[in-house]
Amino acid sequence: MKIRCMKGLPCRVGNFTGRKNVPFKVWNYHIGGYQVIKKWLSYREKELIGRSLTLEEIREIMSIARRITALLLLEPALDANYQVIKNLPYMWTSFEI
Repeated sequence: MKIRCMKGLPCRVGNFTGRKNVPFKVWNYHIGGYQVIKKWLSYREKELIGRSLTLEEIREIMSIARRITALLLLEPALDANYQVIKNLPYMWTSFEI
């Protein structure tokens, strides 16, 4: 699977809104109905916390983006594995309680 970077995709970090190479699928990745990176950044807006992001926080969001990328790259293999396992019958053994 190829992950394309969208030009001009906004990525807000503190007061700075960058338009760096955040792949669209990474930016748009949802868990539990929430857009992961957008949600993480929304709790760290300068107006809410009264300061810019720390270097540690910037490193954390970069790490999150890399982990999401890894999940997206693994997705085809995980889906294929699921299809194989789903079609295998499981032989239940009897047991006593």
